[in-house]
Amino acid sequence: MLRIGFDNEKYLRLQSEKIRERIARFGGKLYLEFGGKLFDDYHASRVLPGFEPDSKVRMLLEMRDEAEIIIVISADDIERSKRRGDLGITYDDDLLRLIDAFKAIGLYVGSVSITHYRGQQAAEQFKKRLEAMGVRVYLQHWIPDYPSNLSLIVSDDGFGKNDYIETSRRLVVVTGPNGGGKTTLAKLIAGVVTPTSGKIFLTSGGIEREITDIDVTERARSGIAYAFQQPVRFKGLTVRNLLEIAAGRTMSQNELCKLLGKVGLCAEEYINREMNTSLSGGESKRIEIATVLARNAEISVFDEPEAGIDLWSFARLVETFEEIRESRKGTLVIISHQERIISIADDIVVIAAGSVRAAGTREEVLPTLLSDEKTARCPINSREAEY
Repeated sequence: MLRIGFDNEKYLRLQSEKIRERIARFGGKLYLEFGGKLFDDYHASRVLPGFEPDSKVRMLLEMRDEAEIIIVISADDIERSKRRGDLGITYDDDLLRLIDAFKAIGLYVGSVSITHYRGQQAAEQFKKRLEAMGVRVYLQHWIPDYPSNLSLIVSDDGFGKNDYIETSRRLVVVTGPNGGGKTTLAKLIAGVVTPTSGKIFLTSGGIEREITDIDVTERARSGIAYAFQQPVRFKGLTVRNLLEIAAGRTMSQNELCKLLGKVGLCAEEYINREMNTSLSGGESKRIEIATVLARNAEISVFDEPEAGIDLWSFARLVETFEEIRESRKGTLVIISHQERIISIADDIVVIAAGSVRAAGTREEVLPTLLSDEKTARCPINSREAEY
């Protein structure tokens, strides 16, 4: 019997209906932020059987007369000629490709926003190139001493320098590569990258100590575990090897079964498999999460743990996070866009454009997030958060 894993037609119908409802409900204007793959989203099609790679674009086509697209790109990415790993082209070339692709199917591209701008020569040349093509370009300036210098950030020389982005249609879609700073924060905690300013402190056993200059290995020994957004593969190591290395001891079949079960995997099928390219991205992601769980670390950092995981496994993962939270065994730091995960947090930190936009308890911050989602403020002008 053939069962549909994802119903595209239902998705298109329901999404379009809900978007129109929100436009009508909140002042006749709605801003939506999409990730970098409105076209060719093969990652989502692998995770959701039946999901078509261009489903999100098809949804926008249902509303083509109401939709306006703003494409966002970082001046730093232009300057260093950053490339898309899947297509092998630079981000600025990809932006030009997207403009043509959107126009070819009848979607209106209203403007381009260049963020982190500080007069970079390549960014300035790209701006002039776009303007020569008749594309409106708005600049969002880089602000020194992010996020510590609050007086500068909120001044006329901070956010006040940014261009106001004019829009003309009811539905505004903001898209472009991620870059709010969430993954950078996770890597700073784990010691994968070194901060350019500020200090990092770790409180363990009631004792606070500075760990700013401690490398990633020593931080791991200090009780910090990190699950990468893109899992690392280890040729020659089996899943059992990896989990036992993480746990620091030999593990029984029953222990391995319970551990892998927490991420939606059957131990019998996986413990003797090698951590190589025979595993899908979603499988590798779940196994890496299991290695972090095996460590029982004081601080466990998960960078978008839902990425590449099917819906059933995601539900089981959320249950695992809830169990850890209720047991009070260590601290979980979870970087996520998923409301289901955010809603179980004790504390929430909202990061946008390299700055901490809000921080507090779930009761304080979550209502604000949900409220912000319903407002008609432009995510770029008001620094709407990626959380």
